[in-house]
Amino acid sequence: MAKIVIVDDDPQVISYESEFFDSLEELNEIFIYKSRPANSREILERIVDAHTVVITKATTQITNNIIENSSSLKHIAVFGPALDHIDIESAKRKHINNKKFSYP
Repeated sequence: MAKIVIVDDDPQVISYESEFFDSLEELNEIFIYKSRPANSREILERIVDAHTVVITKATTQITNNIIENSSSLKHIAVFGPALDHIDIESAKRKHINNKKFSYP
């Protein structure tokens, strides 16, 4: 079972009442934070041992420090059009996949 952490869904943009989300929960351990993290320390606390993190807000910065201190992290999913709040070079160096998701 993979640990998936939705780091910052405030205000909420993800629908948790769907067949898709139900199927994710069947196969994964999902943690949802419906508040924005105050700082990088809080982000690290939220994503400890996470396989995948989902970032819904551009104000949530995933820095080199966070990436370097998240040994289990394999995927970063970003909800929205931009990746400028993610240290892409650090993610590449650590072989972390990153994806952008947005509604058309």
